[in-house]
Amino acid sequence: MFDSARDAHEFEKVATYGNFDAAIIDYQLKWTTGIEALRKIKRLRPDCPVIMFTASGNTEVAVEAMKEGLDDYIVKTPKHYARLPYAVEACLDRAHQGRELAQARSDRIVLSDQVAAGKQRLEFALESAGLIAWEVELATRRLHLSPNASMILGSQWTSLSEATAAIDPAELARVKRAYEAAVNAGGPFTCEVRLARGEDEVWFEVRGQPLREASGGLVGMTGVAADVTDRHRAERDRAQLVAIVESSEDAIIGMTPDGLVTSWNGGAGQLLGYTSDEIIGQPIAKIIPAELREQEKATLERLAGAERVEHYDSIRLAKSGRQIPVSVGLSPILDASGRIIGISKIARDITERKRAEEALRLIDRRKDAFLATLAHELRNPLAPIRYATRLLEPGVPAQMASDAKKMIDRQLAQMSHLLDDLLDVSRVTRGVLEIRREQLDLRAIIESAIASVRPLAEAAHQDLAVSLPEEPISVNGDSVRLAQVLENVLHNGTKYTPAGGHIAVTASSTRDEVIVSIKDDGIGIPGEALPTIFELFVQLDAPGSRAAGGLGIGLSLARDLVRLHGGEIEAHSAGIGLGSEFVVRLPRAGEAPALTETVAEPEKVAALGAAGVRLLVIDDNVDAATSLSYVLKLAGYQTTVAHDGSQALELAETMRPSIVLLDIGLPGMSGYEVARRLRAAPWGRGLQLIAITGWGQESDRAKSLEAGFDAHLTKPVDPEVLLQHIARAARNAA
Repeated sequence: MFDSARDAHEFEKVATYGNFDAAIIDYQLKWTTGIEALRKIKRLRPDCPVIMFTASGNTEVAVEAMKEGLDDYIVKTPKHYARLPYAVEACLDRAHQGRELAQARSDRIVLSDQVAAGKQRLEFALESAGLIAWEVELATRRLHLSPNASMILGSQWTSLSEATAAIDPAELARVKRAYEAAVNAGGPFTCEVRLARGEDEVWFEVRGQPLREASGGLVGMTGVAADVTDRHRAERDRAQLVAIVESSEDAIIGMTPDGLVTSWNGGAGQLLGYTSDEIIGQPIAKIIPAELREQEKATLERLAGAERVEHYDSIRLAKSGRQIPVSVGLSPILDASGRIIGISKIARDITERKRAEEALRLIDRRKDAFLATLAHELRNPLAPIRYATRLLEPGVPAQMASDAKKMIDRQLAQMSHLLDDLLDVSRVTRGVLEIRREQLDLRAIIESAIASVRPLAEAAHQDLAVSLPEEPISVNGDSVRLAQVLENVLHNGTKYTPAGGHIAVTASSTRDEVIVSIKDDGIGIPGEALPTIFELFVQLDAPGSRAAGGLGIGLSLARDLVRLHGGEIEAHSAGIGLGSEFVVRLPRAGEAPALTETVAEPEKVAALGAAGVRLLVIDDNVDAATSLSYVLKLAGYQTTVAHDGSQALELAETMRPSIVLLDIGLPGMSGYEVARRLRAAPWGRGLQLIAITGWGQESDRAKSLEAGFDAHLTKPVDPEVLLQHIARAARNAA
């Protein structure tokens, strides 16, 4: 009761610090009103029940007090005195219940905050781990996903049908079987799922546990889904790398920093002969020759010390004991911290490269020998030519002058033959040598080749025997090229057969082929030289023989020319000192033509009537033009010389020649252009044009014909052949 309080101060003190559970106040107090006292008590103790017990029965006061939080209002009458204790007890009960309710409300708020915080922590953990929490209601097939699913999946599914629509159709049946098996068994669910996400595909590992009601019945499943796309890509990349490594023909070997083999691909097995079971765990020194093991150890130490190691050539030892040349590359295998945890080695078989390099070195040596020999061979004929020219001076005995002329002819023929072979080898190599095929009797070609070689054999006192069948030997080929083949082989025979030796030439034919054998009893061919005897620049080292010199191109050219005719040439020998045999095989043609002189000696042409024939010689080489002019004047022709196109056209306009001998390679205006202008002149229609040039390919002859030439002769031209052409041209001009 607060009606005994002396003043407001004492009232506030009691209300604040007093020990009471409920307050009973009168409306009429000495120091204040009951309404003010009610306000103060509710302000100081909001949960304390307050009963107003007053003599006033004013309804307005009661309403106002109730608005301020009054718990009960009792008027002081005898009737109501008895109700006061019950009213106090009721107020105390309500206050107690209110406090419990407030506590419960507070507890719920705290619990709700804790749940919300836990949910946030769970969502953060799921998001950080790339996990999606999920729950499925079996009855409704509703799907509940954690909020981070939208970010990871790009959508927020609410049903199983939405989820299955995103699964790759090829994967869906497998996923459904795994899910249904888990539902039927009521056990855990585990499956990998491939989903389409935009243009990409992602993989998830889905794990779930059954949800059961209190009675044990299965009502759903809950679990998490983890994004394992990076793992799948890593596994795919690793599988691709393994496939690449295994399919490589190179030996790819993994090993520890101290040299123990840890991996061994199929290429290594193919190259070195060991299976992976035989070599993994073994020291790498097992495949390294003993003399190279210290070098290998030093290389591994350099690599382990982070020193760069370039690719290098080395030798590796196969299981069979064979030493294999290889190109080796080393790369360190590093962990995440950059520490070397292994070494990758790639070894490539370079056997063929080494052979090619050795072949190139051999060709280079042969080339050097060829160039040295070429210089020797070109100088050799010049010496007798120079000496022989002195023997042509006035006063020299007629026999000496005649011999000198023969010497010059022989040496010029040798030089011409040498140059022809060089040019033909170049043409064959470039694939531009042309074969002019016609049906021939090979007997005439053989006899012509023998005629060209017989003087050499006679000079060496060699017996040259020839055996040819009586019936024609028909082939389809180029008479000039086939003669060249046989002449080269015969020249080879005379060079490697000593004085007094024997050379036998035989020819025969079968139904399909023609066979020509050239056999000698000369120095023979060593066995190791037989496989290379037809290679370019190859020459036998034959001390004491007549084979000194030579360019090593004759047999190579003969082989190529025979192959161009669809045939083959073979070399046989029992060894040094036992002679050799060369066999030429050519396809046989049909019925043979009548025997004719395919390569005949040029007839001697008399200069009868030559005095009336005017010749114009055009060549920028002054000596060539002058010497040719002298030869023609000795034959009785009237000759004039010009050294370039302009001069030639001026002279031709003045002298009106009957025949023009014209070099193609003139300075400024070419011989082709000069020929066209001469032929275009009003008086040039009956003019005879003969090209005398160093250009001798079929394409050059075609150009000459197009430019208006009547004949095309290749330098150096035999004087007798030239006079024959001029005599024919003179008759045509007349």
